[in-house]
Amino acid sequence: MPTISIIALRSISTLCITELPLLRNVRLCLKNCTALFASLSQDEQRFAKIFLHEVEEGRVSLEQGKTFKDYIVDYQSKAQNDSIHEVAQHFGLDESLLREMVNLHLTQGNINEYNHFDKLIASVDFEKAKRFFEQETGTEMSNFEVNLELDEYLRKFLVEG
Repeated sequence: MPTISIIALRSISTLCITELPLLRNVRLCLKNCTALFASLSQDEQRFAKIFLHEVEEGRVSLEQGKTFKDYIVDYQSKAQNDSIHEVAQHFGLDESLLREMVNLHLTQGNINEYNHFDKLIASVDFEKAKRFFEQETGTEMSNFEVNLELDEYLRKFLVEG
């Protein structure tokens, strides 16, 4: 577990907002956060580390009653929202449709149910997509190659995240 200050730990865990003597309270916080951190998935641990680092630097306003897990979920949600917005900007596509599709937790088998994927592809600004892929690869690409890359990129984004 990353090293963090006692004050940060006291603010993170709702177990720490009790009438216990300070020393016992701090021990409970350390035990609770260490146990919780170990129980998190790798993805959650990544966001937990970011959060704890920001707490140490004083960049986070902690809220009473909000748990460590609540902050992790908030960070994951913000990262997903930022990622969706970035993809929409890169390709000039319908961001609300992309967001809706991400929330459906699609698989390769159902990605085009109700023609959602086709509609998403149709909403793409082809010139933006072409510029994006050419900048990424450093080479000029044919329209066919751009279409292939776009299809693969969006499918992977929607299915794998």
